Amino acid sequence: MDIDGFYLGAIYTNGQWRYFYDYRQKWAFDLRSVHFQNIPSERSDHLLYTKAEFNDYLSSLDTELTAQDLYLCEGKLPLSIVIREDIGLFIDGAYEDEGFDLAQYIPDEWTVITNNPIYFVPYEIRLLWMTKHIYPSIDKVGIHRYTDVGAVKWKGHWRYFFEMFDAWKLNYGAFMVDCGLANEFKDAIFSYYRNHLPYVDENNGDEFLRLLSNFSLSIEEVSKLIYCPTAEQFSVDGLTQLNRPHLRYIINFDEQLYVRNNFSEPHATLDAISVHMPVHWSCYQANTLTYLPEHLQNLWK
Repeated sequence: MDIDGFYLGAIYTNGQWRYFYDYRQKWAFDLRSVHFQNIPSERSDHLLYTKAEFNDYLSSLDTELTAQDLYLCEGKLPLSIVIREDIGLFIDGAYEDEGFDLAQYIPDEWTVITNNPIYFVPYEIRLLWMTKHIYPSIDKVGIHRYTDVGAVKWKGHWRYFFEMFDAWKLNYGAFMVDCGLANEFKDAIFSYYRNHLPYVDENNGDEFLRLLSNFSLSIEEVSKLIYCPTAEQFSVDGLTQLNRPHLRYIINFDEQLYVRNNFSEPHATLDAISVHMPVHWSCYQANTLTYLPEHLQNLWK
């Protein structure tokens, strides 16, 4: 399924989650102030959808996807938009994209948040496109291209996981404060995204492992790991252009040690990173491979 160039959205309405994709302009509710050349032809005769016309708005979107469609989607397009009709909430996760500023075209009857939409969907929905993708024809294992890989040591055993960058923050409460997330949405984020685990150290590392359990990688999978190719790479390159993830993070509960690869988040200082970690842990920016046993280092070479 080729959906590159479109924006993927999850919508909660009438007690269920539904999934759509369409061009960015089509996600707007109010196009009355948009120059006519930028108005999609499908919306030329209906520039404004009010909340009372929400079902008509859904009908105007290009294509509805099933949960199975999302799971099998080539390229694993990221979730860009979440709409909660029940509480009048619109989350735009692609707000930094150049061009169309979607927030300007959402009426005041909606609360608009520009933040990571993955915070606002239940955990099981994240799994639809954050799970591993197997490519038998080339003997590779793909992960979402917006995730990072980390190695975690707990009670003498090394384990590997992939997750979004902020999932690797152990002091998640401090991270949320720094991100300026609105207080009224903290409960939703803790329950959906963090499963009520705002702070992690050597005393509850097993809970952190359970949180990451659906994003685990075996040693064999690490050796075959690639980022899921885009739909364009599928059609043009035939899966010949493969991007292999780096080992971004080391979390060593046994030694109370956190290491971030020295080219991850290049503009963040070590002091800023340490704020999101237990205060008694050692934190470094360094080559993460040097903190693995030699036989495990070879998996990444």
